[in-house]
Amino acid sequence: MKNIDKSTCWYNKNSLDEMVNAVKNHPNFEDIGHGKVIINLLKDIDNEDSKLLDLSCGGGHLSTIVKGDYTGSDMNSVIENVSKICYPDNKYIYLDLIEDKDLSIIKLFDIVILNAIIDILESPLEILNKILKNCSKYVVIHRQEISNMYLPNEFILTKEPSYGGITFRTNIEKESFNKILKNNKFSIIKEMDSGLGLSNNKSFLLKKDDIR
Repeated sequence: MKNIDKSTCWYNKNSLDEMVNAVKNHPNFEDIGHGKVIINLLKDIDNEDSKLLDLSCGGGHLSTIVKGDYTGSDMNSVIENVSKICYPDNKYIYLDLIEDKDLSIIKLFDIVILNAIIDILESPLEILNKILKNCSKYVVIHRQEISNMYLPNEFILTKEPSYGGITFRTNIEKESFNKILKNNKFSIIKEMDSGLGLSNNKSFLLKKDDIR
């Protein structure tokens, strides 16, 4: 993995404060296009008995729409400066998808949500592979740019402004994306446009192949 670029907004205190403001002003998920999509993806698998992990949860506002037992996870700086401020009653665990080598705690959860997280990572396919190796049942990947064209490096990486700082943005080659799913024995059981009005921005519900 590349050296970690700590110029991104996740390491910037002013940007973290911006995230808090964004969460406080975020509309109800039922009222926005991409919110309706994630509700749709969860509706057939999320129930009161589900253990649900929101990976890189940010402010933790997905907790407002789930039925199951919600746990948010993110890097320490985000949990302390954003998540616990926005939704202090949620359960949280510290989990840094970039730096932590051991993600085995993910195996404890029935549903793992990746809400606009793979698309902002500098090494998206490497980290997606690391996550899926530790997922045991269902995975929701929400808001990811997928390219039908051949990409020499499997994905395109750019930078753009975010929360007063910068973040990465990735466009992943479809063939490379599907290969990682297959290698980790996951199948797509539902695919939808993400609700952002972008033709190649997709959301997926994945199921482990050995789950009945």
